[in-house]
Amino acid sequence: MVKVSIIIPIVDNDKLINKCLETILNQEFDDYEVIVVNSSSDDNVNKYLKENKDSKLKIINKKNISIGMAKNIGIDEANGEYITIIYGNDYIDSMMLKKFYEYAKKYDLDFVTSPYNKITKNKERIYADIKYKMGNIKTSPQIIHFIEYNLKAKLIRKKLLNDYNITFIENKKYEDIPFICKILLYSKLVGYLKDNTYYTYDNKKEIIDENVFDLLDVLKVVKEDYQKEFSIRKEIDYIIIDKIINMMILQKKQKNKQIRKDFIKAGYEFLDKNIKNWQNNLYYKEISFRKRMMINHKMI
Repeated sequence: MVKVSIIIPIVDNDKLINKCLETILNQEFDDYEVIVVNSSSDDNVNKYLKENKDSKLKIINKKNISIGMAKNIGIDEANGEYITIIYGNDYIDSMMLKKFYEYAKKYDLDFVTSPYNKITKNKERIYADIKYKMGNIKTSPQIIHFIEYNLKAKLIRKKLLNDYNITFIENKKYEDIPFICKILLYSKLVGYLKDNTYYTYDNKKEIIDENVFDLLDVLKVVKEDYQKEFSIRKEIDYIIIDKIINMMILQKKQKNKQIRKDFIKAGYEFLDKNIKNWQNNLYYKEISFRKRMMINHKMI
């Protein structure tokens, strides 16, 4: 068993895979493996992966798979005590693995999160989880709110995934949300590492398309996973409310007016059906007055 398994899922043509792998293979930490699950059709990506002979690197080629499938394949192949996911267009600091692993071992953590650097037009800014106290969602339920629901700059104990059969939803977007929610549900101890050692590029051209309805499907899974956790019901309900409301607001970028209209209608129907008196949720009531006015009057 190695200490850390790095999983790189490539389903798009990741032009920066060279830089990604170079920074991964230049770590101040030796006991790790790299598992690339490659579904890219880009010849340059395939050529680079084929020519790289590093002994730490394992390449799995699979055609026509989703990002969720690629991540699940990587987890199945991983032999590490911990796993982390790095995307092909991102890169990391040479100290990332060392810092993450030593921090996780020092406090016997199941899950570690960290801020990361988002690069926009060659300028860096820290895009961070808000710092929270080490704990779990029952002792420190605010953790649910402060964690970013993506896999950037995260470290996860592999045994936790095995013991509770935690996998990604396949063939749906927003697959990270229920995955992280389930990790939080079963983690005995979650920690926040303040060092930002992960770099990602800001993609402001993200397309808002018909797949937006996948969000409602994955949030239904979150609701089902937590249905017996009465002590943190209001926290989970707020996560669902917040994700749906924010996506409604993002629909202003939606070029297809019918999709925008249909999603906003479906979003309200989901909230009304699944969260009783959702407008009275304690955390929802604390958000800005302006935002609530927009929501309550459906002026999105």
